[in-house]
Amino acid sequence: MGIGSRLFLIIFISLGLGIFVSYIIAERDITDTFQKHIINELQNQASLLAEVVDEVDSIGDLNEADSLADRLGSASNSRVTLILSDGRVIGDSNVDTQNINDLDNHANRPEVQDAFLKGRGWSIRYSDTVKQQQMYYAILDNNDVNPNVIRIAVPYVNVDSAIGSLNLSIILIALVAFIAVSYTHLRAHE
Repeated sequence: MGIGSRLFLIIFISLGLGIFVSYIIAERDITDTFQKHIINELQNQASLLAEVVDEVDSIGDLNEADSLADRLGSASNSRVTLILSDGRVIGDSNVDTQNINDLDNHANRPEVQDAFLKGRGWSIRYSDTVKQQQMYYAILDNNDVNPNVIRIAVPYVNVDSAIGSLNLSIILIALVAFIAVSYTHLRAHE
């Protein structure tokens, strides 16, 4: 193997490693930035919902609670869940009223547990109810004696689609870079 071929191989490998490392860093940074932005938006919306709802356990009945969750979910373009202090769901904008009692107790959900401990919490996890990855944000209502939880959620597909765009961009950049290096190498050996 001649010096030109070795140099080409070193440049080719260095370029590949550089693109790979750049991709890893960019993916981490983009994911982190999107998550922070979405969490901030969910926090703002949850705070507004807490002002509108005031105290979850003061809502008259299941039909009224679920109707309120439906209206709030529609207005915020998100999934809204009203959860009592014992973890029972009394309203969910993505669940019909007649199916609310079939939902699992939500006291063990990470974002709900954090809300009870710290006043607010968030998580990213798969929802068996809506069958997709969701980003959740939970906040306590205004009941000082026996606080309940208001939870808001959006699909996590926004972050996934941004990463998908990044993947395509990196593949195209890598392809162009490798073609340019290969072309330069071939031209040097003519």
